[in-house]
Amino acid sequence: MFGLFSKKNKEDLDRGLDKSKKSVLSRIGRIITGKSRVDQNLLDELEEMLIESDVGVDTSLKIIENLEKLAREERFTDSNELNRLIYRAADKLFEGDKGAEVKYDFSLEGAPNPYVIM
Repeated sequence: MFGLFSKKNKEDLDRGLDKSKKSVLSRIGRIITGKSRVDQNLLDELEEMLIESDVGVDTSLKIIENLEKLAREERFTDSNELNRLIYRAADKLFEGDKGAEVKYDFSLEGAPNPYVIM
């Protein structure tokens, strides 16, 4: 990754991210086990877990909002199907607004050297 990480540092980072991912997924699994409907209690538990997992407040709220919409549109009968709905709700964040206006111009033309983007 741009030579910023040595192979060992990258492997350590990958292991840490994998550990975080497994932790979040297992927490979601514990919350939804045995659930057959999306109610306010379930949404509150998921929202709290996402925020505690450093997903971020805005992102957590968007995931919960997407999940509510999907749950109204589709019926599910078990926690495996609910789990798929949660993944789809999170995945909707990456669809983006295809007609959205670009807010920033990162062109380098006429910029002083060096040019740093933070």
